[in-house]
Amino acid sequence: MLVIRLKRIGKKNKAQYRMIVQEKSRATASRFLEEVGLYNPHNDPGVVEIKEDRIKHWLSQGTQVSPTVHNILIKNKIIEGKPIPLGRPKKKAKQAEEEKPASVETIGSKEANKDEKALPAEPEKTAGAKEPKQKKEAREEKSEKKEIIAQKEFKKKSENQEGK
Repeated sequence: MLVIRLKRIGKKNKAQYRMIVQEKSRATASRFLEEVGLYNPHNDPGVVEIKEDRIKHWLSQGTQVSPTVHNILIKNKIIEGKPIPLGRPKKKAKQAEEEKPASVETIGSKEANKDEKALPAEPEKTAGAKEPKQKKEAREEKSEKKEIIAQKEFKKKSENQEGK
């Protein structure tokens, strides 16, 4: 299957990209069928040089496009559609999704929720909160013991050197 994607070129910290048509299973650094454009993201609006007729030709042949190239083509009005969101989803969106299914309740689940609410949740929270303090105290005790041992060894060495 063919895909139109970006191939990185340019200097270190000054990346520029070629839009290439290539077999999807190949590495981007390997051979490609055709170069259909250039993209320089470092300029203010991002300079894009596109061979519009060649891109439309490859798309008519059934070539897929990478998400970034898809968004570039939409921004330059070569194809129509909605942009594909890139990157990782935000944490706030995940938390909102988890809360929504929990708010949908049936009659049977309301009774179960009443039983769960009757149980105190504080002992679990306090137990979890005490563990880090205990670990911290244990670390402090170990460091104090190490300091005492180091002081004793230093005294022994200094006594041995004075005795010589």
